[in-house]
Amino acid sequence: MDDEFLNYLLGNESNRRKIIEEKYSKSDVEILRRLNDIESMLRQVIKSVGSSDKKLTENSLCEQVLEKGFVILEGHGINKNLHPSLFVLPLDEGRILVTFKDTIDLLIALFEKFEENVETNIPKRLLPLFSFLRRSGLIYYNHVSRRYELIK
Repeated sequence: MDDEFLNYLLGNESNRRKIIEEKYSKSDVEILRRLNDIESMLRQVIKSVGSSDKKLTENSLCEQVLEKGFVILEGHGINKNLHPSLFVLPLDEGRILVTFKDTIDLLIALFEKFEENVETNIPKRLLPLFSFLRRSGLIYYNHVSRRYELIK
């Protein structure tokens, strides 16, 4: 059995066809040929599409937010009814910040829990969002309540 398999792998195309025809019935061989044809057509389609078509390689909005923590989009209006779990915050010049509502809720809960020590106790995953919001002036430190607050 092992010798037959090695001969199949190392043999040329005609040798492979001969081994396949000996082991399988004609209908099975025909099915295998059609599957090989389908596979070769699929490979050609994948090569022709390539990486230049961004629609096939681009992740969905939710996948981008999951990967990066937040996404900034320019000139896009997001229908909140289509994405009820997304938090959309308008920025300047038609840009919007998109993240999950749960992320913002967690950030607000951390503001309440750690008060002025949020910067040192914030999880690493939320740190880029926190830094961006602080640099953009969308969160600020309220000296009266002694904690960070989000501008909505």
